[in-house]
Order: sequence, then C-alpha cells, then structure tokens
Amino acid sequence: MAQAPTSLLTVGVLLQYTIPLDRQDLQTCATLLGWKEGAFVISGLPYQEGQPVECRPGNPCVVRYIHEGKVVGYRSEIRGGQLAPEPLLFLSFPERIEEILIRKHPRIPVHQPIMVRSEALPGAAGAPFQEPPVVGVLQDLSIAGCRAALTGSARWMMPGAAVRLEFELPGIGHVTNLSGVVKNVSGSAVRPLLGLEFQFYRTEFIEFRGWGGTVQKAIEQFVAQRHMPDPVA
Repeated sequence: MAQAPTSLLTVGVLLQYTIPLDRQDLQTCATLLGWKEGAFVISGLPYQEGQPVECRPGNPCVVRYIHEGKVVGYRSEIRGGQLAPEPLLFLSFPERIEEILIRKHPRIPVHQPIMVRSEALPGAAGAPFQEPPVVGVLQDLSIAGCRAALTGSARWMMPGAAVRLEFELPGIGHVTNLSGVVKNVSGSAVRPLLGLEFQFYRTEFIEFRGWGGTVQKAIEQFVAQRHMPDPVA
C-alpha cells in the first residue's frame, strides 16, 4: 500500500541498499540522516570491509527498512556522495513508498550453475553406486527450496527422490552436498525442470566468502538481500 513518503521516513533508521553493479548486486547498509522533501534523501556513506562503497551518480538502487514493525521500501537513484567534511550519500527523493508484504517463502530469480545427483543407489551385487550428476541452471531460490532447469534426464528424476545439490550463492559462498527432495518434475526429457525442497542439517557445508554461519542461514540472507516483494494491494 503506497503512502506519503514523509509519513514513512524516520531519521536514524537503518537503510538496506541493493545497488546493481557490473558483476553482481551490492548489498549494504547506512543510517538515514535526513531529507529535503521532493529533492533528496541523505544517509551515511555505506562502507564494505572498511572501505567506502563506490556509488556512481545515476545508479538505480532499492531501499528497504523497518518502520513501525513493517517492512517498507522504494526504488531510488543515487545522486552523489562525499567523503568530507562528513561521509554522506545522496539519493533521489521517493515519489512513493510501499509497505511490503513478505510471503512465507518468497522466491527470487537467479541464474547460477547447479549440479544435482541422486543419493547412493544399490548396485546389481548390492554394492552402492552413484549415477553421474546432472548439471543445469538454478532458476529461482527460496529459503525452502529451488527450481532447476537441467540439461538431461536420469532415472531418479521423479517426485520423492532424494538428491544432493551443489551451487553458488554469489557474494556469500559455495554450497556443497545439500540434501533435497524432488517435489515435482516438468519440462521435457531433454530439459527437465525440477522443483526441489531443501533438507537442512545433514551433511551440507558452504565455503564462505567473508561470512559465517550455516547453509540455511546463508540461503536466508541471500534471499532476503535480493528479494523485492510485491506491495500489499
């Protein structure tokens, strides 16, 4: 539900920025310091790993924050920044701000390589073996599961099949050996589309890029940083 911007702006609130860059979106935070209605919004200059974030004038960005127990947000544009006498960032003033309804498991579009393999299956003599993994593209992601378009079919591709997954969370880390269950299969034999549900706290692990925590928390952070929910009607 859209509201007048000044009714949802509060000095001192922590703003979360999503800024598109050349290779991947930058996620960063800064404190709201003030605004001039109809002209600009001022915040502290965002920092990452102790260095000021490069904020190019004209760059679009998405701003989110918490206001009176609700998530609100708006799309904006960077007007400019300065280091002295105070480090500041200037954004365009929002035409409107949306109160945001977050679904239980919001999905975000992604485009990352993924490798899917079945759990160990018994061989002819009772010895375990594994079919070769199938590669493809991760199309969307939520904290509960994902959808993957694969480059080939395998006999295990059926609802209820137990699988292991490997994929990258850009900017966070590389997930390996994440257990999952096939919930649905669509598409064609040449390019099957799998709906997968995650099974956490088994044997999964993640090679972090400057961040710590579990695989589940890493996925939650990745989805939250990149999700721009639909506004409440």
